[in-house]
Amino acid sequence: MRNTDCGYTGPVAKTGTAVCGLVRSSHTLPCGNTKESLPLKTHPNTGALAGVRILDMATVLAAPFGATLCADHGAEVVKLELPDGSDPLRGLQPVKDGVPLWWKVANRGKKGITLDVRKPQGRELLLRMLAQFDVLVENFRTGTMDRWGLDAQTLLQANPRLVILRLTGFGQTGPYA
Repeated sequence: MRNTDCGYTGPVAKTGTAVCGLVRSSHTLPCGNTKESLPLKTHPNTGALAGVRILDMATVLAAPFGATLCADHGAEVVKLELPDGSDPLRGLQPVKDGVPLWWKVANRGKKGITLDVRKPQGRELLLRMLAQFDVLVENFRTGTMDRWGLDAQTLLQANPRLVILRLTGFGQTGPYA
């Protein structure tokens, strides 16, 4: 099985041990939780952002919803989630058919991959995949990407034309960052 939708052409890991895998149906995580796939577009991308590819690593609401708005305007957006299903939106109410509605709203129109970028193999795979993207969106706490070995310099070495969008609650510097 190959994952060609995100530009990755290597093997897709089996459910529960995912390093990378396109999330198309129910996906069982190592912790035993199951997450529903992201709705995939079935029509060609049209709109002002057609042809723009965005990798969305963000969680919760502001940054993922911003990437969703880009998808609404034609961008191809791929949501990257860690294998532990750590997006807090997955735990919010209300839920319909076992899936939180806020998660569906913030991630509609996106493709999805599961990749553990905290591990060397996942980090290497992400850096290879970045050549396929124009924009990377993240909203981790300041320094998290750096601790994972994914600082801006490393990301730009992988793709010099990459636009890195960091949307944090309290900025990148200062007393609350």
